[in-house]
Amino acid sequence: MRNNKIVRKLFEATRIHSLRQATKDSTVLMQNLRKIVPDISDQYTNLLVNTEYLEINLRAMHCFQISLAYRYLCERLKCSQNGSGEARGAISLLDIGDSSGTHALYLKSLNFKTNFNHCSVNIDPIAVDKIKSKNLKAICANAEDMIQEMQFCNKTALLMFQVLEHIENPISFLKDAREKKNIKAIVLTVPYLKHSRIGLHALRKGKDESIEDKHIFELSAGDWKLLFKHCGWKVAYEDIYYQYPRRSLLRWFWKWFWTRFDYEGFYGVILEKE
Repeated sequence: MRNNKIVRKLFEATRIHSLRQATKDSTVLMQNLRKIVPDISDQYTNLLVNTEYLEINLRAMHCFQISLAYRYLCERLKCSQNGSGEARGAISLLDIGDSSGTHALYLKSLNFKTNFNHCSVNIDPIAVDKIKSKNLKAICANAEDMIQEMQFCNKTALLMFQVLEHIENPISFLKDAREKKNIKAIVLTVPYLKHSRIGLHALRKGKDESIEDKHIFELSAGDWKLLFKHCGWKVAYEDIYYQYPRRSLLRWFWKWFWTRFDYEGFYGVILEKE
């Protein structure tokens, strides 16, 4: 059915309408982020963001991610939103899995006189070169190896947006990060599901997997929280971004729709050490 041109257009229009309704409360932030980075077509290495759906989907995700990072910088470091406050000491943001430098550009432009450094980490050399071409810091490294070997000088917060589900051994990663004295927090998002499962969707369909597509563990929010606790992290803040309007009379349809064709939403947390 989805090979039919009319059906494809209807399907796309349905997703766009849902996302627009879901992001009404984030309109101002989305507009501000669009002014900072007008073109996000090069966000990924293997996918060109060149349709209305991909654009609004990514913009909405950026709003959710940046709101979490902003909350951490403002509230956890006691920095006022109007820029009058001063963070307590320097902090480094290590953006693991960043593919184009957009998070750095957003946060630097939303600078509220906080003393922080930003560096992206990606295993993909193309992504690293792309970030460096924007005069931003980037390291080409495997996140799991880096967390074991790297020495952290400043107070560091890890940004991990849509990354943890890609990691081969999230338990070892979280425990290794817990043991690093200067890693103070992790700000992350993962797909939101009611029931945990193994990802590997491409393998299920007999297809090859790219680094950006491969999900290993897709856990429910409750199971992620158990895992965080097991690894010595506590949830200081949590939120869920749903890809549909929760107050709609058709929310049962939207819930079925997104669960059937993508993810119902995304789960975001700020983790601090127990």
